Amino acid sequence: MNNAMKKYRWACPYEWVEEKSKHWDRERLLTEFLNLARITDSDTIQDMFQSEMDADGYFNEEIERE
Repeated sequence: MNNAMKKYRWACPYEWVEEKSKHWDRERLLTEFLNLARITDSDTIQDMFQSEMDADGYFNEEIERE
């Protein structure tokens, strides 16, 4: 049995996406970004974009009117 580790062209899926995305048009980039965002947990999204979210007022409390 061969115990050698398999070696692939890309070290990880991120490297594959990084390379492929350099050739995608704007529409494809946006589509793939939204697909990834849709399956990413809220904490990770907030960690990545907290400054922009704060600047946009995301964390401001809204007053509900009855």
